[in-house]
Amino acid sequence: LRHLLSFTSGWTADPAFVPKCSTYLDCAEKLYHAAQKGKHHSEPGTTWSYLSIHLQLAGAVAVAASGRDIQSLFAAHLYAPFNMTRTDWSGGAAVPQMATGITTVGADFEHLLTGLLSYSGLPKAVQDGMEVDYSQPPVSPSGDGWFGHYAMGHWWECVGYGTPDERAPLPQSCLDAHIQAGPGAFGYYPLLDRSGGGGDAGPSRPPMWFQIALQEPFGTSGIPEYLRLITKPVADLVI
Repeated sequence: LRHLLSFTSGWTADPAFVPKCSTYLDCAEKLYHAAQKGKHHSEPGTTWSYLSIHLQLAGAVAVAASGRDIQSLFAAHLYAPFNMTRTDWSGGAAVPQMATGITTVGADFEHLLTGLLSYSGLPKAVQDGMEVDYSQPPVSPSGDGWFGHYAMGHWWECVGYGTPDERAPLPQSCLDAHIQAGPGAFGYYPLLDRSGGGGDAGPSRPPMWFQIALQEPFGTSGIPEYLRLITKPVADLVI
């Protein structure tokens, strides 16, 4: 499960797959076999790949282990504890698209960030396990040259670190900054900053959450990332 949620489970390509199935576990099993036929996989823990299959199979682990359907798990462990009343995953479908199926609003994500920052929605031990640099070397590649390395379902942010080498360890400044970020393809940019500031992490400050609640009609423009680079240091000084 840790490998799946950190995208290091070994899958290196999403299979061409149109599910003809009715239950989450049936679809997950067929997805697994389709991926196996493609032979696009390596030893778990050695390769990082930004793919949907990791999350779809992680959902299957949760369904199989709990004996509950995926939508009831969303309700019990996400919507209720974080007071996300205007959030939905793939319209309540029995087989939601885990990677891209969420519909939410900035206010709900503010509730999520507040709960994560205060450890009120999940136990601290769980979050500590999520906020780890899982794609550091010898995992290859080690992440994305623009966003940084990968934690568990989100980035360990280190903007621009990968020029020229995406297989490099994160510099100490990014480790000290301890920023966990989840930018979306269409502009939304949330992050948690637990650094407390100091040194390369900027002015001393309490831990904070920060979000750019932007929705663009087109993906990957780069505009939200530049807004984050401009406004986060200002927020640090204000805080």
